[in-house]
Amino acid sequence: MAISQKNLYKANSDLSQKDNSNLYIMEKIREFLDVKNVNQIKRIRDDYIELAYSVRTTKKSSCQILINYLNAYPLFSSKTKIS
Repeated sequence: MAISQKNLYKANSDLSQKDNSNLYIMEKIREFLDVKNVNQIKRIRDDYIELAYSVRTTKKSSCQILINYLNAYPLFSSKTKIS
């Protein structure tokens, strides 16, 4: 299982990039799932490069932690393609 998030989130323009980083939350997820590393990834798209963080687990115990969490707190989201 893997969870990934862009390096930076959009926030007030007066905040520094450090303040906009998703690294802190990804580190907390890493700790919660008992995973060793938060990985930095680079996704090359047609017209831009997206930098992101990723937490990946293959350990059965960590996967079970995530499954239990998502069963208790399901994600309600969707993506819509805008033409």
